[in-house]
Amino acid sequence: MKITISKKDIIWNYAGTLFSMGMGYLLLPFLLLYFDDDTLGLWYIFMNLANVANLFVFGFSPSFARNIAYCWNGAEKLAAKGKYNKAVSDRFNPELFVVILKTCKTVYFIIAVTMLLCFVSIGTVYVRHVAGHLLSGAYYFAWFVFLAAVFLNLYFGYYVSLLSGIGRVAEKNKAQVLASIIRISMTALLLRGGMGFLGACLAYLAYGFVFRIICRCFFDRALKEAYGKIECGTKIDIQEIRNCFLTIWPNTWREGLVSVSDYLCTQAGTIVASFFLTLAQTGQFSLAVQLVTVVARLSRSFQIAHIPALQSAYISEDKEAGRKIHSMCIFVYCIVFWTGFAALLAVGLPVISIIKPGMELDAYVLTGIGISQFIIVFRNCYASYLSTTNRIEYWKGFIISGIVLVIGSVLLLYFLDMGVWGIIISSVFSELVYNAWKWPYQVHSELAFSFTDMLSIGYKNLITIILGRNDEGIRE
Repeated sequence: MKITISKKDIIWNYAGTLFSMGMGYLLLPFLLLYFDDDTLGLWYIFMNLANVANLFVFGFSPSFARNIAYCWNGAEKLAAKGKYNKAVSDRFNPELFVVILKTCKTVYFIIAVTMLLCFVSIGTVYVRHVAGHLLSGAYYFAWFVFLAAVFLNLYFGYYVSLLSGIGRVAEKNKAQVLASIIRISMTALLLRGGMGFLGACLAYLAYGFVFRIICRCFFDRALKEAYGKIECGTKIDIQEIRNCFLTIWPNTWREGLVSVSDYLCTQAGTIVASFFLTLAQTGQFSLAVQLVTVVARLSRSFQIAHIPALQSAYISEDKEAGRKIHSMCIFVYCIVFWTGFAALLAVGLPVISIIKPGMELDAYVLTGIGISQFIIVFRNCYASYLSTTNRIEYWKGFIISGIVLVIGSVLLLYFLDMGVWGIIISSVFSELVYNAWKWPYQVHSELAFSFTDMLSIGYKNLITIILGRNDEGIRE
C-alpha cells in the first residue's frame, strides 16, 4: 500500500509539532508566574533529563517506523542495510508485521526498565548535586512522579513509531495536540491550586499517559480499516523476535548514536552550563535554547511529515518522486525557519519581558543560538533523506561533532570563562568543520542537481500543492 501525504497530514503535523515543541511557549506564562528563578532552573533540568531518557528510544523509533513502512508497502523480508526484498504484488505481509510489532514492544519495555533503574540511582545523585539546597519532601515526591512519567512515556512510545510507519501522520499529531491541551490545562489548574512543582510533574505524567492511549486507539483503527482484523496478539517465538532485532540492530545502534549526537548538539549545553553557571543563568540559557529549538523543529515539521512518503518512494523505486519531495522539504525548512526566528526576535522577546520583567534574554545570544540550530537541523534534513534509503553512514561525523561541542564548551567555560558564548561558538565550529557541508554535498551528488536547482524544484512543487494539484507523495 503506497503511502502518500495529504494536506491534512501536513497541517496536523505542524499543529502537533507546535504543541510538542511549543509546549515551552505555552507553559511558560504559568511557569514564570508561579516559579522563582531557582525552581525554573530545576524544572528545565528535569526536562533535560527526560530528553536524555528519550535518547535511548530515538535510535529504535526511526528504525521501527522505517521497517513498518517497508512492510506496509510490500516488503516480504527485512534487510540489515540497503535495499529490501519486495513482493511483486505489493501484498502486505501480516506475519512479518506482527513479528516487528512484538519486537518493538519487547525492546521498548527493556529500555523503560533500564532507564528507570538508572534514574533512580544516578539521576537522584545528580539532582541532589545541582539542586540539593532546594530539595524538600515535596520536591522529592515530585521527582518520583517524574520517574513514573518517564517510564510510561518510554514504554508506550512504540505506538508513535507504528503510526509514523504506516503514514498516519494526522492521527499521531491529533493525539499530540489533545494530550498537550490536557497537560497545559492541568498545569494551569494545579499551579493555581497551590501544588507548585509537584503539580507541573503530575501534569507531565498525565500528558504522556493520555498521548499513548490515544495513539493506540488510532493505530488499532487504522490497521482494521486497511487490512481488517489482524491477530496482533498471536504468540511469536522468541527466536523470531531475536532474528528481527538482529536484522534492524546494525542501523538502530547507529541511529541511537545519531540521537545522542543531536542531544549533545541541542540540549547538552544546559547540562554543561549547570556545572559552571548559577541555576538562574542556566534557566535563562535553557529557555533561550528551547525557544529557538521550537522554531527549528516547527520549521522541519514539513519534512518530518513526508518521511513516510520518502520511504514509500524508495521501496517503490520512484527516484523522481523522492527528489521532488526532498527538494520541497528543504525549501520549506529554510523559509519557515528564518521567518519564525525573525518573529521570535520581534515579538517573542518583548512578550517575555512583559511576563517576567526581571528576565532579560540577550538578542545577540539568541541570534547565535539561532545560527547554530539552523545549521544542525539543516544537515539533519539531508541525513534524514539518507536514512530513508536505509543508510546511516553519517553517524560517525555526527557523534564526533557532538563530542567536540561538549569538550569545546567545557574548555571555553573553564579556562576562558566565556559563559554561554563558549557553548554557542563550540556548536557552530563543530558543525562547519564537516557535517554542515559533507551530507548536503553527498545527497546533491547522488541526485545530480545543484542547491539552486533543488530550491527551484522545491518552490515549483510547493506552489503545485498550494494550487491544489496532485503531485508525487501528496494526496488531496
